[in-house]
Amino acid sequence: MVPLFSYMGPSWSQLIRFHQQFPTVPLVAVVDPVRGPGSFRDPSFQLGIQSLQNAGIPVLGYIVTNYANIGLQGVEA
Repeated sequence: MVPLFSYMGPSWSQLIRFHQQFPTVPLVAVVDPVRGPGSFRDPSFQLGIQSLQNAGIPVLGYIVTNYANIGLQGVEA
């Protein structure tokens, strides 16, 4: 599991290149949509996630729960 808790940049491209060089190494990218693109739908961020997925890298979204103190409605929002 690789945390990509930054806006798209060189680390995202490097991860795709790594996966292309070593496709048998299990890999999952974790992105933070709130600290990444912010509170709106950023087409560039979505394109970056699609690039990871198109390269065969599963992507999970990280949501801050303040140590499970944020309820399900807050997480879903």
